[in-house]
Amino acid sequence: MQELTENDFFQGLVATLAIRGVRKISIRTQNFDPVLAAVFQRLDERAGDFGVEPDFDIIPDRIHGDSLTVRDVLASAAADGLISFDNPEYQDIEIKIGPNGGELLLGQDLLELRPLFDELATVFLEAYERTPLA
Repeated sequence: MQELTENDFFQGLVATLAIRGVRKISIRTQNFDPVLAAVFQRLDERAGDFGVEPDFDIIPDRIHGDSLTVRDVLASAAADGLISFDNPEYQDIEIKIGPNGGELLLGQDLLELRPLFDELATVFLEAYERTPLA
């Protein structure tokens, strides 16, 4: 089994969203972290089918709803130039890569996991669309 880090997880998800044409995501809602937790749950269920094992958890705080893992992965993705925060309150993120960049990112290390990331992106978009903005 190959370990899948939280950064690999988020890079694969962002790359797949970019391929699908997603450019902006609001994190104004307290439900953003639970949306990622739902995606992580699917990853956890399906990881063995792809020969990977997540070496992280996404557990939203019961009071505030946010997850330290999510905050860390957002900061890392911003430092890597995959996303940027689009306003002074850091409530919207912009995906900085386009479909071609997404293809390149997946093709580097994550190509064999593309079907998994396609599934995870679908879970993300379905859960995100059901989440009202705060």
